Amino acid sequence: MSGEDESAYFVPVVVSDGREILDRAGKRSLVFDTVFHPSINDRGSKDADYRTFITEIALERIEEKSGLVLGREISTPNISSKGPLTPRTVLVPYFPSNDTQSSITGKPLVEEIDSKPAVTTTAEQTPQWRRDSPGEKGVKGRIIVEVPKLTRTLHSQSTLDIEPNRIILHIPGVYALDIPLDNSGGDHEIDVNEARAQWIVEDKKLVVTW
Repeated sequence: MSGEDESAYFVPVVVSDGREILDRAGKRSLVFDTVFHPSINDRGSKDADYRTFITEIALERIEEKSGLVLGREISTPNISSKGPLTPRTVLVPYFPSNDTQSSITGKPLVEEIDSKPAVTTTAEQTPQWRRDSPGEKGVKGRIIVEVPKLTRTLHSQSTLDIEPNRIILHIPGVYALDIPLDNSGGDHEIDVNEARAQWIVEDKKLVVTW
């Protein structure tokens, strides 16, 4: 990658669940959405090696999520997408600059890190969570997730996917949480454009509001 050390380069990506579709020939295809920050587009359009690097990241994350083993013979048909693209908003929790709730700043979405995270074989747990009263004016809903094992190192690898009726949290090797939200009981559907996520370090909690 133009002389850069790939082992010290981390690119966040969120991978959707696989879904089956029928292509124009009537053949079944398994489709995954991989969501990257748009800041990679400029370099990817000019640097073939970087495009290959990003493609490899996508394949590795799909393999990690699905358990599939994918080949590396890649073709790119002249189509915009395999099946319809559905609206999707992905939020990555803000990273606090210190251990207080009041001082929180966002981390760069593409950043250099010292080394690769240690590989772990620990089974991922489902963290405890609850719905809480909105509290603040203008807040329609609030979910609190207990994350006592979340650290600064793990935070850089964590993803939070917020959809209108679903919240998915993944902290590799530690936590996996998928919350389907039933709005039939009067709960408010999440406005993904207004949703916010906050890691409160001192309380060891992740708070999602909308």
